[in-house]
Amino acid sequence: MLDDQGNVYYYLNDHLGSAAVVINSSGTVRDKHKYQAFGGSDGSSVVLGQAYRYTGKPLDEEFDLDWYYYGARYYDPSIGRFPSIDPLHGKSPGWSPYAYCLNNPLRLVDPDGLAPGDHFLTMDQAALDCGMCYNSRSILEDREYSTNIYWVDQGANSYFSYDVPRWGGAHNVLVRRDPGKTYVASQHGHGAYSGPQYSDNTFSTTDYLNLSDLGPMYLSTPNGSLLKWQIPMDAPQVLSTGLPSDPNDPTRKNSVDPSPAHQCNNSQASTKTNSWTTWLPWWARVFIEKIEQSQETVFRDVPAKPGQFQNRIER
Repeated sequence: MLDDQGNVYYYLNDHLGSAAVVINSSGTVRDKHKYQAFGGSDGSSVVLGQAYRYTGKPLDEEFDLDWYYYGARYYDPSIGRFPSIDPLHGKSPGWSPYAYCLNNPLRLVDPDGLAPGDHFLTMDQAALDCGMCYNSRSILEDREYSTNIYWVDQGANSYFSYDVPRWGGAHNVLVRRDPGKTYVASQHGHGAYSGPQYSDNTFSTTDYLNLSDLGPMYLSTPNGSLLKWQIPMDAPQVLSTGLPSDPNDPTRKNSVDPSPAHQCNNSQASTKTNSWTTWLPWWARVFIEKIEQSQETVFRDVPAKPGQFQNRIER
């Protein structure tokens, strides 16, 4: 930052990109900022009064509202909400269109005031985040979850991210890719430990058959491992053994018990109860779920549409 007198100042940011400390060229601290969870000021010491603060966004003080400008809309840190509707609110059914970062401001950032999502420098980082967030849920519910990792080309600000995971059965799950995104990898979890008769902690034969030169496949396992397999690799690569793991698995790699506390963005998981059907009577929800399940079963057997990849992964 350069002031009117030509003095240079430097921002020292936290993990969210928020200005925590501002120093001058000699290293002297001029401003200190402390933030509450949703960005409200918490004992800041401000001398310079620079505009860019919480998550690196400009603070608009013109009308004494102290709102941050996110591009698509303003954000009010005093209530932890946007005062206007998200233009992309249809992408997150079940969430308020005024919510900020899925009510998870300690982990997520909203780069432009639109639908939030994590940004990662590598696809391995995206896969690890997904495994850390959803392996607990997969184990506790004993069902497989699948997602896809995609690439967003924004020049110097390009990043990887992943779709909201979709759940399946105890030993199978539908992998689906929507048109319009640049997908680079797929990922799924194997649920809870099922015994030696299943390929719980490694890629199954079906997984191997689904390998392609389109990108790697990642696997979250009950023993807490994150595996990566890609053509022309001869064998899977172990990226981590620190995922939540099943205490019943005799090959368990760590002591990280599955817990709801590990489940990131749970309400975004692709379950039937997170949609508009939540307000319907129970018998109507059951009827709709039966129809959707029958459609999914048929959908797994039809050929892939142009621009769309779908398959059934089984253990």
